[in-house]
Amino acid sequence: MPPAQERLYTGIITADPEIRPTKIGGTWYPSCIDHANPLKDVVLHFHGGGYTLGDGRTADCGFGTSITLKHTSVGHVFCPQYRLSANTGGRFPAALQDALTSYAYLIFDLAILPSNIILSGDSAGGHMALQLLRYISDHGAELDLPPPQCAWLWSPWCDAGPPLLDPTVVYKVPQYATDFLPDHHLISWSAETYTPRPETGISVHDPYITLLGSPFATPTPIFMMVGGAELNFTEVTGFFKEMSAIKRNRCEIWIGEAAPHDIFKCGNLLGFEQEAVRAVKKADEFLRHLNGS
Repeated sequence: MPPAQERLYTGIITADPEIRPTKIGGTWYPSCIDHANPLKDVVLHFHGGGYTLGDGRTADCGFGTSITLKHTSVGHVFCPQYRLSANTGGRFPAALQDALTSYAYLIFDLAILPSNIILSGDSAGGHMALQLLRYISDHGAELDLPPPQCAWLWSPWCDAGPPLLDPTVVYKVPQYATDFLPDHHLISWSAETYTPRPETGISVHDPYITLLGSPFATPTPIFMMVGGAELNFTEVTGFFKEMSAIKRNRCEIWIGEAAPHDIFKCGNLLGFEQEAVRAVKKADEFLRHLNGS
């Protein structure tokens, strides 16, 4: 995917002059789409990994895409290879630029209707999806950038500020004892590499980075999934309440009571495959209800 039209990149997404939109790759499931305006919906999915790990290929996204294609009405899933903060040039706002590039590619290059697009993301990918929704809310009208049909968010990272400032905060979360996430070193790595450069004037408290406490209005209905045993539980449920409190926002949450973090991505590895399938079916019910079916 080449960068989108330059006019689409504005505001915070251009805050760092050293980070510019660039060509990125992506993986289609089950195969490359070969026609515009498909009869079935297309999912644009951003993978998790703390912005430092992972990609859109089968080893990382195979489980989530397979259960999505099997248990929903979706026809295709597209997973971009966005820039990771662990690599040179991957610091904020690189991933957000790539999220916009991916969305614009589907709409303007492939001529897929936004009403056929479901925005999706797990963990840090869910954070990316919310960033893109905020960007469309802030700039969509002026840029003629319409919102997607709906969003599916799987264990989204919503409260990035505190752990980026103090990665050891994870040890103070009650669910730390019941989750599989590693110690604070992965978050330290993300904090070191993802945090905006001081020259940009953007702190980790910015609403685009710390979503909790900064809800926004969006015409895009949002389905969230979170595990009751995961580190993200309090922040996801808290952000859900904040978003739901905004007039005209349409949000729904489903809680996998015993589930750890991000079973959408790795439920098959953790013994939560059926719970992940149930979550995906709930997301499909949400979509069908929106469409009156």
